[in-house]
Amino acid sequence: MLSRLQKFIGALLEKKVDPTGLGVFRILYATVLLCEVGQMFFFKELIFDKIPFIESADIDLRFALIIWMLVIVMIIFGFYTRIATILNYAFSVVFIATIKTYEYHMFYVYMGVNFLLIFTSISNALSIDNLIKLISGVNRDGRQVSILNYHVFILLAIAFVYFDSVFYKTMSPTWMGGLGMWRPASLPHFTHIDGSLLLNTRWLVMGLGYLTLIFETVFIFTFFRKKWRGSLFLIGVGLHFGIFLEFPIPWFGLGVMSIYMLMVPFSWWQYISRKIRLKAPKLTFYCNHSIERSNYYESIASQISSFGKVRVELITDGEKDYGCFALDNKGKKFVGQEALEKVLNCNLFTFVFLRFLNLIGAKEVFLKALYDGDFKLVRPIKGGNDWKRRVLSLKVVVVTCFLLIVSLLQVNVTYHSLLVKELREVSGVDETTIGRVVNSVSLRVKYFSKVFFGITNHPVFMDAHMDGYDHIYGVEAELHNGDRLWLPIIDKEGHVDKYAYSFNWVKWTF
Repeated sequence: MLSRLQKFIGALLEKKVDPTGLGVFRILYATVLLCEVGQMFFFKELIFDKIPFIESADIDLRFALIIWMLVIVMIIFGFYTRIATILNYAFSVVFIATIKTYEYHMFYVYMGVNFLLIFTSISNALSIDNLIKLISGVNRDGRQVSILNYHVFILLAIAFVYFDSVFYKTMSPTWMGGLGMWRPASLPHFTHIDGSLLLNTRWLVMGLGYLTLIFETVFIFTFFRKKWRGSLFLIGVGLHFGIFLEFPIPWFGLGVMSIYMLMVPFSWWQYISRKIRLKAPKLTFYCNHSIERSNYYESIASQISSFGKVRVELITDGEKDYGCFALDNKGKKFVGQEALEKVLNCNLFTFVFLRFLNLIGAKEVFLKALYDGDFKLVRPIKGGNDWKRRVLSLKVVVVTCFLLIVSLLQVNVTYHSLLVKELREVSGVDETTIGRVVNSVSLRVKYFSKVFFGITNHPVFMDAHMDGYDHIYGVEAELHNGDRLWLPIIDKEGHVDKYAYSFNWVKWTF
């Protein structure tokens, strides 16, 4: 059994695919995480102060949050990615993993994904690290990544969540009655819009409720199948886009949608790339083969050119004073480092990166290092085929053990789900000595998996969340002059207002 599993994992590790989807996922996911941390920074007094704005926390956390946001920006651009992902995971453990007063399910998704970011090949596309690897001649022909890089994120952040959620939904009269989407959306203080038109269309809302239940049940058994990828992607993105529109947890909806980018069929990215290429270049980059380092500059221009905006031309005579120069479509000439900057500006990704570096005063340092060839981020792995086979064998063992461990951790968590608890009570297992010992050990393991991997129970929008809510509170502040100020927590229509979003909504509502 174990040998068959290792063979299966080995086949996935050896199957190489285009990394574009992984790069798109990294950018979108890290952008959502940046927004979440930015919101945490904006509400820092409400979250961390002993008495908000009156008695501050013992430790000023502003600088830590600012550093965390800068680390996330590094991940977005894929710059020193490995270091950035390690720091990002450490910040995640400190700020979100050990929260005890409320449960915001996107926090658990962040923990699982942030852990995986450290070990996966997320910088092999659309990243500064990959650009430097390519122009340095490291792994130039090995840009592709193992398909397991895609599957492991989906397994831990989506499939496990759905799997555990089903063990709650099947015990819910609301969900089994097809009202799992309708009921929470019908409570004004659960939503930020009036969705009455949709909610009054019975066949639609009940269909969406049952579709969600069926989709979550089959997902873990189908997400890795090639023929299912397109359909599962469309359904999953559609359901979470609905969450984004209806409920005040936008980063949850957008964050899971960013993970679904890993399920976009690879042919779709190739099709999009072909469609957005320009017919005529905006810049022509010339490299003089008689000048030392010309091949280096040619490599930079070739690798960074996107959408057909840059054409690379090789010359063997003339312009002998320059290793490289560029002409735009108006005939204006740029030489040396300035020419290289113009090439970078033709790529949207590196254009934004340069603007960010300019903002922090590091643009000239980066351009000079790139022009002089001073980046030494990576080194090629030395060794023959025998060494590579040994490395692959070790990877198979490590990855197999990891997947077995996280799968067992998920089974342990689901042991405490509503359906399994009901079965345990009926069978009387919990009343036995073995049952009590297993339960005690299991709870300790569950806490560990929740903190470090985000593997935990997911009783989302269960009946208990909605029972007994027959009134809504709005809050006014009485100012020193007697005037009253309506606070943006619940608006005058009873809907969620701008201060009660994401983790604030979860903490204040429940």
